Amino acid sequence: MVKRILTVLLLFPTLVCAQINTDRVMTIARNALYFEDYVLSIQYFNQVINAKPYLYEPYFFRALAKLNLEDFQGAETDCDAAIQRNPFVVGAYQIRGLARIRQSKFDGAIEDYKKALHYDPEKPEKFWCERDTKMMKLLCGIFMGIGGIFLVLGIVFMVTGAF
Repeated sequence: MVKRILTVLLLFPTLVCAQINTDRVMTIARNALYFEDYVLSIQYFNQVINAKPYLYEPYFFRALAKLNLEDFQGAETDCDAAIQRNPFVVGAYQIRGLARIRQSKFDGAIEDYKKALHYDPEKPEKFWCERDTKMMKLLCGIFMGIGGIFLVLGIVFMVTGAF
């Protein structure tokens, strides 16, 4: 009887909370994201977040998956969480800016791209937001309904100085 109680007490912690290898789960989730299985990757990122909520990477990549699923509000929320955990990740500001553009929150998107430019001034594709914010608002407002390609073309023209 004592052996059974002792065995149960020793095995109880293993049965209650199993550990997961978060590095391996992150790798699997990033592979699922690469192969455009966004729902599956979100599930894996959720597992990593439950195990280690202090990491910024699962929030960042989950935001990317949500952005591809057109859940822009969820992507913005996840980017907020990633930025809260590590404010020096430039990609989080870029993704949050894109999510805000798709929600027509242009002022917030401008601030995000300015912050990304502040942390990484060597990237020329971000200079468009610094050059002319009024033109960005105009382009986003006009071309949002037509398609994203026109927004990209407008950004390229602003960077090259065609306007």
